[in-house]
Amino acid sequence: MSKRREPSTSWAGSVAFYLALAALALFAKGCDDATRVGLEHAELFASDYHWTEPLAEPVWREAAEADHMRADDPVLGLYLDGRAWALPWWIMKNHHVANLILEGRPILLTFCEMCSTAAAFDPLHEGARRAFRLVGLYNGSILLSDRGSDSLWSPFNGECVYGPLLGAQLPRLPVYQTQWADWRGAFPGTRVLFGEESERGGHGSQNYPGQVAIDPAFLKTLVFELDERMSAGEIVLGVEVAGDAKAYPVAAVAAAGHVVNDVLGGVEVVAFGRSGTPLAIAFSRRLGQRVLTFTATEDGRILDRETGSTWSFTGEAVAGALVGEQLDYVSSGTEEWYIWAAYHPGTAIHR
Repeated sequence: MSKRREPSTSWAGSVAFYLALAALALFAKGCDDATRVGLEHAELFASDYHWTEPLAEPVWREAAEADHMRADDPVLGLYLDGRAWALPWWIMKNHHVANLILEGRPILLTFCEMCSTAAAFDPLHEGARRAFRLVGLYNGSILLSDRGSDSLWSPFNGECVYGPLLGAQLPRLPVYQTQWADWRGAFPGTRVLFGEESERGGHGSQNYPGQVAIDPAFLKTLVFELDERMSAGEIVLGVEVAGDAKAYPVAAVAAAGHVVNDVLGGVEVVAFGRSGTPLAIAFSRRLGQRVLTFTATEDGRILDRETGSTWSFTGEAVAGALVGEQLDYVSSGTEEWYIWAAYHPGTAIHR
């Protein structure tokens, strides 16, 4: 397996690395006596653990009152219908799944701190809202089950992979990974999930975006062999359109000026990123009958060349001739290379 450069050459960096390995081992211990199911490569936890209980009754704080947050806390950001919410890594690591109602809208949020991956979905299926929880491991990451049918679901593409609802697919929604200071700066009116300081410790507390190692318990559940074309922990923006999949290394998006115009699956797409964070997302470049081409200025503003309108990283025109227009989100999100490749074998890579 290819190795990723360690994030620090100091003794503190080395200590953090070995503490992370210890945390991985504790997580994997839950599978020591795992029960087998008909889904090959899947392992179910033998017992309930506090970190398998989904977040169901969140307590929110306004940004101005969020004294429980630190500027460099990694967060999962949701921006829906003009409202913003942030869920810190250090709280979500204790749940991995959040069954939310935001402004009357049901939202499923999934998260794995081991592979730096998060996804959001519309949890309505056949007219009924599905509630989910973490139940085991599968294909290098976590495995979910819905209450009601007890079917098993992939956490990051919203697909039912085993059980009565086999083949069902939940519509994916955008989720943004960044740091609290960056998210609050972009959305001063955001609300943020509240947690007690004690929740920072314990399970998963040593994990960070793009970590160095993969625990053997995760590796042994991979359906295919590890793809070594890139370092396992490299953070990529994974994009899937019309059956075609492509990984855009976040560093490459930054090097391209934080904007990459491309065509994937016959669809014109654009990848947006923000400097110094793992935040990246993709949208369709087609707006009605017009296909837009995007660029970024030296001060970080995103413009389209056709009208000179200014766009936010959420795909919304905030100034110019197209103000108020919204680009269509395409299935995409940031994650570590190994887990993107595990679910998209043979994926293309943007160079």
